[in-house]
Amino acid sequence: MKKIKRFKIPLYHYDIYRKAKKLKYEVDNSHFRGQEGLKEFVSVLYSSIEPYAVFDTIEPDSPLWMRLNLENKQVAATLGFVSFFGPFQEKISSISDPLEKNCAELAAHCILSSAVSLVSDLAQEEAKNEGLNLSKPYYAHIWQKENFTACCDSQYILDFEPEMVKELLLRLEAQKHGVEISDKISPYHTCVFAVPWLSPKKR
Repeated sequence: MKKIKRFKIPLYHYDIYRKAKKLKYEVDNSHFRGQEGLKEFVSVLYSSIEPYAVFDTIEPDSPLWMRLNLENKQVAATLGFVSFFGPFQEKISSISDPLEKNCAELAAHCILSSAVSLVSDLAQEEAKNEGLNLSKPYYAHIWQKENFTACCDSQYILDFEPEMVKELLLRLEAQKHGVEISDKISPYHTCVFAVPWLSPKKR
């Protein structure tokens, strides 16, 4: 089991702006006045995030394997979670303007996606030593998953029952790391993901 905390997540402002435009958020014809205003808004939110990630390798002898065997030629998987601690949630909760709220949650999804990619890159190093390749991440839990398709193809967003998600978090000992999983998952901005390890294609 590996953990990383308060790590530097890449922030791609133009990507957030582009996706906001695609979702028809009025970032140009509003108080944001376009990309620069949105950038300032997102930067303030970003500075309040304290990210925390835990991940581990799941192999075929695991009781979870049947649910996490997601790809053909899969031989293992990296299971993990990323949570945003710090005043981030409080800042978003205090936003009353609908446009700002939508942009804040979009930014959170984009930042989260970058954090998972970073963890996936770390797992890739381990998989390379085994001569294996990694698939794209699959998301077992993500807040407002109906909106996450702006950052992730829907085929990678799994429809797991809450009890299954809790089982995955228990496997990762999430409660020891400050994640509550009793009635609901807290911090709210938490995702649970799996990255399949694949045997290489034969030439």
